[in-house]
Amino acid sequence: MLLEALLLVSALGQTLLSGPKPSLQEAMRFMASIKDDVSIELRDETFEHETQAATGATTGDWFVFFYNPGCQKCAFFAPEWKFLAERVRDQQIQVNIAKVDVIANPKIARRLRIFATPTYLYFKAGSYYNFTGHPTAISLDGMVKNQDYLQYPKTPVPAEITYLMDWYLFLRWWVIELKAEIIGLVGLALFGLFLRKRIRDTEEKKPETGKPKRD
Repeated sequence: MLLEALLLVSALGQTLLSGPKPSLQEAMRFMASIKDDVSIELRDETFEHETQAATGATTGDWFVFFYNPGCQKCAFFAPEWKFLAERVRDQQIQVNIAKVDVIANPKIARRLRIFATPTYLYFKAGSYYNFTGHPTAISLDGMVKNQDYLQYPKTPVPAEITYLMDWYLFLRWWVIELKAEIIGLVGLALFGLFLRKRIRDTEEKKPETGKPKRD
């Protein structure tokens, strides 16, 4: 990962640090400081209008990076996404390069079942392809130049969700996200009920003492 960071910095024509070899943490902090002002920032309110993802009608193909601001992998990868957007722009490739903050835009994440970050989806003609390869400059260029997206799973883009469906997906997402915690709490509650019943049964079976026997 450090080598990738140094290569990215070299591509910018900047020097990371002078003197001793930088640590991984220093390299990652530097990479996180590189701001992406090239790719398109999509939001809940603009996603369908700009991408026409469900129909693929007018705006062409979209390659979208779904990220979480607190995700270390996302922060490290963000400069590479900027470089991809610059290459696509400079070479006039007819693909829109965009990104979505899934924390600030949870409706999109729920609609597309984004449960982990980083996630990369290539949208074309009403479907999306889930890019699961290693995101290098070569593999990303292959997605936008050579139709490499065809080797990945294809899924129809869900229609825009209604208010009730959004709540259903939110609750479903919440259950999936907190599944381990929920299972643990339910197990703890059941164990508490079981223990309470055992204590009660034990107390009821104890012989009564201290009372005079009747003849």
